[in-house]
Amino acid sequence: MSNSNLYPRLVERKLATALEGSPVVLVHGPRQCGKTTLAQMFGTPLGYAYFSLDDDATRSGATEDPRGFASDLPERAIIDEVQRAPALF
Repeated sequence: MSNSNLYPRLVERKLATALEGSPVVLVHGPRQCGKTTLAQMFGTPLGYAYFSLDDDATRSGATEDPRGFASDLPERAIIDEVQRAPALF
């Protein structure tokens, strides 16, 4: 990690292994523990696009047309706050 203000994410190896065997991986944990930071720091260098369902327009698209939203996602995507659009599941 290049930012010395961040704690090392010991779960990175497990995340990499999980992504080798599955096209979808859920990262969950308590509020403010670094889930978004982990996903972005891990995924961005690998070409993952980031979508946050905290964004009103993004969430609206995901809730109004979950199939269309999912089919329009790039091959590699991070969907943050996915619980805000349960129809995606």
